[in-house]
Amino acid sequence: MEPIRVGLIGASAANPGWGTFAHLPAIQGLSDYRLTAVSTSRADTAKAAGEAYGVPGFGSASELIQHPDVDLVVVAVKVAYHREIILEALAAGKMVYSEWPLGVNLAEATELAEAATAAGVRTIIGLQGRFAPEVQYLRDLIADGYVGEVLSSSLQGTSVSWAETTTSAQSYLFSEENGATPLTVTTLNALDITAAVLGEPTDLETRLTRYSRPVRVTDTGEDLTGSTPRHVSIRGRVGEAPISIEYRGGTTRGEGLRWVITGTEGELVLSSPTFNGNMQATELELHGGRGDDQTMNRLPVPAKYTSPEVAGIPGVAGNVARMYEAFAGDLRTGTTNSLDFSYALERHQLIQDISEESQKH
Repeated sequence: MEPIRVGLIGASAANPGWGTFAHLPAIQGLSDYRLTAVSTSRADTAKAAGEAYGVPGFGSASELIQHPDVDLVVVAVKVAYHREIILEALAAGKMVYSEWPLGVNLAEATELAEAATAAGVRTIIGLQGRFAPEVQYLRDLIADGYVGEVLSSSLQGTSVSWAETTTSAQSYLFSEENGATPLTVTTLNALDITAAVLGEPTDLETRLTRYSRPVRVTDTGEDLTGSTPRHVSIRGRVGEAPISIEYRGGTTRGEGLRWVITGTEGELVLSSPTFNGNMQATELELHGGRGDDQTMNRLPVPAKYTSPEVAGIPGVAGNVARMYEAFAGDLRTGTTNSLDFSYALERHQLIQDISEESQKH
């Protein structure tokens, strides 16, 4: 298979974001892909990005989409811009990798998923957390009976972007209508990973908390009263086992993430030693104990859970690279191991169901 030619939208070299930190190293590190174009929102930053990465740099998404040397359009910009860009890319017959969330709400996600189906092109949604080696090893340990019958699952984490202070560049996160919230981002990723490891949760009960106290915008000194719920608490079950997921806005002085799974024969803990509780984009450690163990022991992930190519891609780009790797494998063999827009629509429906359920409390 010839390398997939990639156009990356959201690849500023001057103000690097997720596209630069996560997608760029993944694309450059995998032999199945070749970066052929980048775009930013302005001609001057696009020129600088193109020079930095050695490819054409475009000052608009439209120019990149129409470039004949682009097979896969990667959309790594704010959620509010997804709809217009993705619809144009699909109309041009290009494959699309969209960062999560797909749209700002269920209606947009429905429109985009239906457009992808009508266009008949392959798509990817950036729910890459389930591809983390620690998560896949955890899944296999449970399937192999490490903890016996699962009795409970309890996960707590921090949503670092929704703290008591923000910047003017990040203030959009505190308006719920912009589509990026602790529920739609950090909690949904945790729910998706929980489903991948334990099975799909059911009987979900949710509480979303909005605080009346303002958020300080540090670079302007202004106070912001946002509409975004900054604390999410979910209870439910997988089979007979009760589960809980709780995310709080802000950082922590300890573990940013702690997921405890107990069973009849043992216990497993997936955690992050950093303040970052975003499961899909943080450092993870796995510990376990069972039988006569008196303490929890570090469980190193076997090398088989990471391919040699991805092993050389550092940091947050690693899981993104695994999604790219799965997609290339799908194109080569006709499998469906990566996640597409139809799957994204299912997750947007879950968000809608959770939001509506929370209004009962």
